[in-house]
Amino acid sequence: MSEQGDISLKVGESYSFHSGTIDTVWGVTYAGMPNDRHFSIAVGNTLHAYNLYFSKTQDKIKIKNVILELKKVTKENIIFQYLEKKEKNK
Repeated sequence: MSEQGDISLKVGESYSFHSGTIDTVWGVTYAGMPNDRHFSIAVGNTLHAYNLYFSKTQDKIKIKNVILELKKVTKENIIFQYLEKKEKNK
């Protein structure tokens, strides 16, 4: 069951992050699990994307400058909560 504020994606569904301007919009797409221990998230925008692979045992992941808390990962869907945005080093 998802709590308020949780983001739930089925395989192939996406969630977009907006960083102020249209040029900085990017998103994540749940790409499923290639095996029982790992899952994949596609990261990108309309021009390009790449897949990242994570261990199912992780409770938090960092993608670009965003931290996501993982609530549940299955072959069919992923549930996470957007925790915070880390400032980029200047």
